[in-house]
Amino acid sequence: MKILKEPQLRRQIGKELRSLLKQQMKLNENEQAKEDPVSNADLAKGLKTGAANIASSIPSALNDDFVQMIKSLTAMAEFDRSNFEKVKDMIDKYDDTAVSKSDKD
Repeated sequence: MKILKEPQLRRQIGKELRSLLKQQMKLNENEQAKEDPVSNADLAKGLKTGAANIASSIPSALNDDFVQMIKSLTAMAEFDRSNFEKVKDMIDKYDDTAVSKSDKD
């Protein structure tokens, strides 16, 4: 097993987080197409196993902001679907630079 240095570990965790988030966003789109979405149990399992990776990839100075964003996204997903979709679209629009930097490593 190869031991990764912190920057490599952060990149790998970032990739996993983006993958989970994109998977969830695709599931939301697929829900409209009546495809089998990820169950709540599967989502919880994925978040539980990836939580430490996610936490370690966030710079500590941004922890409070990240927590607030997750809380807001959760509330929007439950109570305000149209704004959730707007935020999802905005993330899709602006994540290209960060994703491409992450994918290079």
